[in-house]
Amino acid sequence: MAVKKLIPCSIYDIRGIQEWLDEMALQGLFLEEVSPRFDRAEFTLGDPAPVRYRLDPIVKNREVNEEHKELYAQMGWTYVGQAGRSFHIFSCGDPTAPELYSDPQSLAMAMDSLVRRNIRNNLLVALVALFLLPVCMFLLPTSQYSVRNLLLWEYPQEVFLTVLYLALMIICLPMMALEVRRLQKLRNNLAQGLPIKAGRRWNRPPWYVTWLLIFVPIQFIPRLLFPSIGWEVQGLDEAVLSHPWPTIVQTEGAGPRPLAPSPAPYSHGYAEINDSWFAPIQEYVSTDWETRPSDGLWTGVRYVQARSPKIAELIYRLERDKEVRYHEKALTYPNANRITEVQPFQSWDWSGLDKAELARYHRRGQDVWTLLLLRGNDVLMLEYSGFAQPEDCLPLFLEDLDKEVTP
Repeated sequence: MAVKKLIPCSIYDIRGIQEWLDEMALQGLFLEEVSPRFDRAEFTLGDPAPVRYRLDPIVKNREVNEEHKELYAQMGWTYVGQAGRSFHIFSCGDPTAPELYSDPQSLAMAMDSLVRRNIRNNLLVALVALFLLPVCMFLLPTSQYSVRNLLLWEYPQEVFLTVLYLALMIICLPMMALEVRRLQKLRNNLAQGLPIKAGRRWNRPPWYVTWLLIFVPIQFIPRLLFPSIGWEVQGLDEAVLSHPWPTIVQTEGAGPRPLAPSPAPYSHGYAEINDSWFAPIQEYVSTDWETRPSDGLWTGVRYVQARSPKIAELIYRLERDKEVRYHEKALTYPNANRITEVQPFQSWDWSGLDKAELARYHRRGQDVWTLLLLRGNDVLMLEYSGFAQPEDCLPLFLEDLDKEVTP
């Protein structure tokens, strides 16, 4: 019959582990194997007997050296198994058999390889982590989502998770350094002939409990702190916008085919409101014309007011990149959602603007243009499907942009 117990010691607490295993043998529990994570030991039941257990540092290969194993067998020691990637475990029931190492200095020499390997592995993990974090956040194609989310606070949960994972990494790196330091101190004490001291035991939880205690809060705390994610959707009648943006009737009225008055409701749409520290005013307004659906008249206005021109310029680039990605993806969409005849963004000159770019494409039998503008702290993107052209609509939007922002 097998009995499993959680190991109450650190893997580098050599004296503590040996004494604990000795105590288990006196209770009739004899070590059979240790879990790869070194969190659990499996014992077989037998008659209580005094048995000594000793940990032998793994020098190079994980497999025990047969010559080494045979030499220990001649001394009265039996190979039991392996403790992680650090130690081989031997047991002996003969109280007169000599120790594996005659003095602390010889054990210190055996641990040199283990210490160097531990330092190398921990240093490699730390360097990879420090390298991957900025790469994932700022250099990979997906990194712009992280920067955009940080600036615009569109998905607060993801920002929180990023900060939390960064905090966990900052905590783990010193812990890894502390582990290396403890191992070095153990080796140095042995080299000075000092006996090994047992560390404090603790009630170690199973590894899956530890992971649950870490990752369950990571997944649910953000949802509790940020129950509403990103943009708040409102009806056009109730939305309080920063500027009185032109209606589709006004924009089409500036073009070659003004809309005729109609007693029926002429348009419908919605507004989305958001804010962040970097961009305190963010809004998106979408409207379309109901009485002539075949014309596909539709307009989308996205406005962002940043805290500074530098931040506005960065948001401008992120908005442009997002729209370019949409064009590339929408070329492969099925049926009516597919776009064709894409004309990429090109510079567009207009007095009073820091930057302006215009793109065009064809969707659902209608020409669509997208105009992206930068002026000071303001970023404005106009998406338009109708008969009015950019030069017809832009004066209306710039006129409203100059009006006082509502509190």
